[in-house]
Amino acid sequence: MLDHALSYIIELKERVEKLKQKKLETRSGPPGLVIAAAAANSSLQPQVMIRSAVSNLEINVVCGSRARISMLREVIVLLEEEGADIISASFHSVGDTSFHTIVCQAISPRIGFDASRVHHRMKELVGQRCCIQELALHQKLAP
Repeated sequence: MLDHALSYIIELKERVEKLKQKKLETRSGPPGLVIAAAAANSSLQPQVMIRSAVSNLEINVVCGSRARISMLREVIVLLEEEGADIISASFHSVGDTSFHTIVCQAISPRIGFDASRVHHRMKELVGQRCCIQELALHQKLAP
């Protein structure tokens, strides 16, 4: 009987831990955001991830609350200077961390825009914490 009670208590502890983790994930959005929020709070510099689709670029910026609005504005200005048309921009806050997502495409389909130049300028804007996923750097993106 004692063994049964002990195993039940252990099972309940594991369940409580899983529920705590689920609660954290629910409050912060997708599971990866919990880790990103902790990383952003531990560092003063914003973190940027650039992903490409067929004819779009998606830029995700994670920064502290102090750089919240200015960072979004600076990234949008940079993209427009490079010939991008902003399709959508969203902003979410979790505690002292802000998450910006910007989706853009080339203003002119024939001309496109140079993704490597966007990446280079983004690095200058936020420092070296800029990474690229699925992006051919020497290729111009056009629909």
